[in-house]
Amino acid sequence: QTAFHGALDAWQAVQHIRSGAIAEKDRHARLQFWPDQRGIAERHMRKLLVEPLSETLMDDIATTSVALQGFPALERLLFGSQPLSQQAIEPEKAARCPVAVAISHNIAGIAGTLAAATRQVDDKTYVTNAVNDLVVGIEFIQALKLKLPAGARKPRPFLLENWRSQRSLRNVEINLRALRDLYKLLADKLPGDAARADGILTGFEDIRREISALGESGKAALNANGGPKRFRTLAASLENLRSAIGKSMPAGLGITLGFNSLDGD
Repeated sequence: QTAFHGALDAWQAVQHIRSGAIAEKDRHARLQFWPDQRGIAERHMRKLLVEPLSETLMDDIATTSVALQGFPALERLLFGSQPLSQQAIEPEKAARCPVAVAISHNIAGIAGTLAAATRQVDDKTYVTNAVNDLVVGIEFIQALKLKLPAGARKPRPFLLENWRSQRSLRNVEINLRALRDLYKLLADKLPGDAARADGILTGFEDIRREISALGESGKAALNANGGPKRFRTLAASLENLRSAIGKSMPAGLGITLGFNSLDGD
């Protein structure tokens, strides 16, 4: 579990990146198939566990459903109600330890591929991709990590990211630190807009502090008095921040934002 948290911390710091090698071969979804509103991962995991383990599981996991390849599937095994085991637990026929090991190796394999990937792109293409990742990254938090689980009428805590490991808001705080750093790098390229940039950087930090004050568990925060309203308020603050960046940064850098990758997820 400790190793899982460390690995997921590292992933959350780069989760906003959707351009380059991560965009190829479904690597983003393979690392973290989420949100999963239809319970696809649960169904695939149950199906896997009720069959005897394949001798080629270590290789097969990389070509099975994306819902079984990454952190959410591993989280189900490490933080579920059933313990990890070397022997099958009734009525299952597959031992859970080998499955967890296979998923872990798959995550490590994808991470190794990404770490080794190099890309020669011109500066304008790099900046365009980075700004798009920044804007989409903020939208991802606002729409899916906060607004979705808050619900329109009642909270939906089981739609929180990584609710089993009780770190939904820890993820968001890491996301905001990374996005703030990315914004600062890009804002340094903007001519004569220091005041606006300082205001947006302050906005990032203010929202991050509010998230931090809620604790790491999104489920606990949602269940607290006024929890859903606080989530929706934070989502609105992020939407305002995203709007401010979207209105000023692309034009200031002389670029045009492209396809929103969330529209295809």
